[in-house]
Amino acid sequence: MGEEGLDILKLLEENMRCWEDAAAKCERTATGLPPGKKEELFLMSAVYRERAHIHERLISELSRNPGSSRQRSPQDKTKQGR
Repeated sequence: MGEEGLDILKLLEENMRCWEDAAAKCERTATGLPPGKKEELFLMSAVYRERAHIHERLISELSRNPGSSRQRSPQDKTKQGR
């Protein structure tokens, strides 16, 4: 994996940690809230954790197959259609 790939992995890892931190903060904050508000923050926490898991899967995939995630250009897509 080249330097650009490593930069992307680093960014994804940082984003994953940010999503996890946001989820944890929502959960901590929710514990002191009344019913109604509490559920709203727990729902946000679940969404943030899912985003963290998406990042985690991307990191895993890129680590295993660094070339497989390359986005195809419009020309590549046109060639496939022929």
